[in-house]
Amino acid sequence: MDPIFKGRKAIRRDDRDEFAEVELRLQPTAWAPGPHGRIGHSSEAERYFNSRFGADFAKRSDDIRRSVAKTAAKAGARRLDERPGIGAHGFVARIERVRVSEGLTSEEAGELLAEAGREAVDRYFEAVDEGRVRLNASDVDRPFEYRPCPGFDEEFIARRRCFLEYVEDQKRPGFLFSYAVSLTTPIEETRAKRSLSPAGVSDFRSAVDGYLCGCRPEADALVERSHELLSLADATDEKPRSDEGGFGLGQRYAALAYIHWLRTGQAHDDALAKARRHYLGYCRRAKYFDRGSANLAAPELLFLGADDVLAAVAKRLSINPKDGATIPRGFFGDALRIVMTNDDDERDRLKAKLRKRLPLHFFRWMHHGQYHNIAFMLHALFPRPEGPPSRLIERVWDFMPEIERRPDADFGWDIAGR
Repeated sequence: MDPIFKGRKAIRRDDRDEFAEVELRLQPTAWAPGPHGRIGHSSEAERYFNSRFGADFAKRSDDIRRSVAKTAAKAGARRLDERPGIGAHGFVARIERVRVSEGLTSEEAGELLAEAGREAVDRYFEAVDEGRVRLNASDVDRPFEYRPCPGFDEEFIARRRCFLEYVEDQKRPGFLFSYAVSLTTPIEETRAKRSLSPAGVSDFRSAVDGYLCGCRPEADALVERSHELLSLADATDEKPRSDEGGFGLGQRYAALAYIHWLRTGQAHDDALAKARRHYLGYCRRAKYFDRGSANLAAPELLFLGADDVLAAVAKRLSINPKDGATIPRGFFGDALRIVMTNDDDERDRLKAKLRKRLPLHFFRWMHHGQYHNIAFMLHALFPRPEGPPSRLIERVWDFMPEIERRPDADFGWDIAGR
């Protein structure tokens, strides 16, 4: 595993000993460092920021990362210039762990951590000089090795390369950062702004992202918050500020139905019925509705069991299979075929056929932040694993084995662009 180097800076102030310490991984890169260096951070570091400083501080934690990056990158680049045969001009650094004493403000913590980062860089070069770390041209731009975290990562899924590449691309720390920020606004303030529905839908989608990243505790907390927001919006009959023909209300009740299932494992019949009703009204009244819109809506309509909505959309698109019209390709056509058949065996066959095509789409949806589509399709088409309902989302990685047999694939990141 990549070695970790620790730096610590302590000061005496008001008869108290204050300190800041940081543990860094460093990797030489052929790129020259930018004004703030190139630095990332681990999930453990982000969780520490969230728990130590609270959600408000999460908005300013980038300042600390930049201060560490700026100091560490400059110190490292200067030392690399003394080794011209390596071909490196800077460092990529990753904050693995961080600790600061209780009395420090965010500004003071940033200053001390910057000095601690410089010390960590010095210790790295001491290890190079003493032969404990080899610094060769082949090390330039080598990616960091993955370091599992306790909990979710101990399960078999953390050994899947597609999962590791997803979370290592700053995805998990990024989720943890946004998770903390989402908690900054009190629910009463959200209610006063008439934003309960959009905030609840946003938290639902973020929760799905959290389960995909392996952040089960944080995702569970977002599920509870989303349920509170959406239930309050329903109880107070919050009217969306702009709602074309019921689309916003359809989103609210579809999210509430899924959140209820995540919490209880049971269907929320009332929310499902309301979502279907509002979407039916929307698709009948919307001014513009094309096949692209129908394909985007298909995952959600499959989850809702909205057969009548799918039929209404087909009518708007002048698709009448009973009269011999060709069913279009795409997700809408897949959904329409499934709901049209009354043969259970044929419906199962169509679902199995669609499941085989979904892995690439899962990666595209992840890449573009369309987490709700992943959740809806999983619920509509895939078998439930044992354990809490959220395990269905977490186990999405186990539904994508054929992608790992593509030797040239970078998974979602290049696949999403094709």
